[in-house]
Amino acid sequence: MSQTLTQKQAASGKRERLRAMLRRDILSGKLRPGQALPTQQALSRRYGMREMTTHLAMSQLVSEGLVVSTRGRGSIVNPNPPRAVTTIDFVRVSDPGVPERPEVADQTAAASGVCESRGWRAAWHVLDFVTLKSPQPLLERFTNARGVVVYGAPLAFSDMLHAHGVPVVVIGPFDQVSTPLPYPRIERNRHAILSAVVDHLVDIGRRKIAFVTHTAGRELIFMDAVRRHRLGIPTDWIIVSRGQWFCDVTDRLRALWRNPREIDAFCCGSEYDAMVLQAHLLADGVRVPADVAIAACDTTSNVLSAPVPVTTVGVEHREFCARAIEEIERIKPGFDPREDAPSKPIMLPHKLVVRASTDLPKTGRRAL
Repeated sequence: MSQTLTQKQAASGKRERLRAMLRRDILSGKLRPGQALPTQQALSRRYGMREMTTHLAMSQLVSEGLVVSTRGRGSIVNPNPPRAVTTIDFVRVSDPGVPERPEVADQTAAASGVCESRGWRAAWHVLDFVTLKSPQPLLERFTNARGVVVYGAPLAFSDMLHAHGVPVVVIGPFDQVSTPLPYPRIERNRHAILSAVVDHLVDIGRRKIAFVTHTAGRELIFMDAVRRHRLGIPTDWIIVSRGQWFCDVTDRLRALWRNPREIDAFCCGSEYDAMVLQAHLLADGVRVPADVAIAACDTTSNVLSAPVPVTTVGVEHREFCARAIEEIERIKPGFDPREDAPSKPIMLPHKLVVRASTDLPKTGRRAL
């Protein structure tokens, strides 16, 4: 039984490769409208596959409107191909059971706005990590896409799309990726952004800064920045969570904001960290004093509804979307992934979005 399953998987892979190759040649113009295609018997002999596998691949191309088949006369490239795809797909990952992050609405609005301004329509797909562990079944959903913009999904998913000739752009950061990828990836410079957050807090007179993050490694960037400003930050003011919603460091957070030592600012690794921090404060009945600043590094999404204004250093979602769509428009439909050279990451410039911090007093610090 396992052998039969293996054979089915192998046949499915051959069928998909043949379909992707013919589709690529049609879209790139290598196979012209009206041109006759090799018979299914000839394709089967050429690529070493069963005629049924070849038949299924051709049937898919017929259903896409790229090929016209006539009994007894064979198959030709459709002389009147369907209109070009006008939709760009956006994919983001969601953890089951975890509340949706506040920046998701801003991501969606930014993508829709940018697409509309450039004559595209945005379609969103929310996938979970369990599904993405076996991405092959997802392939048919995206093989006809004009382009796919991927937010933070495992690279195996983007690799699969690219290998089948689907234009794909990934939006990072991908700190764990040390080698260039064969498709564009757009990032923000975490080191520069976090350093700029500390610079901003120092500029407005804050020197007793606590650091909170849920991503290991960012505390090292924070320490580099505070050493540059010669700030003496106690180690227990640096909190790194390895769980959702800081559940593993709740006691440390509680001790931090009830510490008699004066803290005049919180530096957060992301806007998500800033929102969770404030949720913890409210749950404990703690009100952040008016002269305590909260600043975060991330995409500059809308956090105006937060209990305390958060100053953000980062890149706007709109900038990410605009650059991603530009990259997709540069990729010719039907490209050959084997000809792609590795590309360096595209680093977008960051900017400071100040929300109320400039109005904070520069003296008179209060303890939490």
